[in-house]
Amino acid sequence: MNALRLPSLFLLFFLAQWLVMEPLVLMDGRAYGKLFLLFLLLLPMHLPMWSQYLIAFGLGLSMDLLHPPLGGHTFVCVLLMALRGRWAVFVSPAIAVGPRGELDLPRQPLSWHLRYLPPLILFYEIVYALLVNYALNGRVVSEILLSFLYTTLAVLLLLPVFYRRSSPAR
Repeated sequence: MNALRLPSLFLLFFLAQWLVMEPLVLMDGRAYGKLFLLFLLLLPMHLPMWSQYLIAFGLGLSMDLLHPPLGGHTFVCVLLMALRGRWAVFVSPAIAVGPRGELDLPRQPLSWHLRYLPPLILFYEIVYALLVNYALNGRVVSEILLSFLYTTLAVLLLLPVFYRRSSPAR
């Protein structure tokens, strides 16, 4: 992997979240698209866990600066990093591996991404909403569902743009 690829993707996803997704809040402020989750969920699995946690912390803190209260996105992003590796293995017993034998998430087929991404996005939405709102009522449930649908749709539509499936080397 190119040394500048990960930091440039980090910056690109942050700017996309800030400049594109922030103004596109739907349903009277109930549906927020969280495009940055695509970056987190498709981080290379071969990165050391401490660096995955550090990236999740940095991106979560950046999102907290856009959406107070501080700490909500940060906590859930780090928690998501702790769960995503186990979830990737649970979702599929046979997935594409890279040249060094690591999980190669961007090269997975769309059917795999449909099993991997939506449950983790829903988990993120539920934990974040409960953490920020301290309650579970009709408004919070509608925010969870609308944000989940909006984020999942945006992530699945932009998946081929940021992560193109490359053919395996022959």
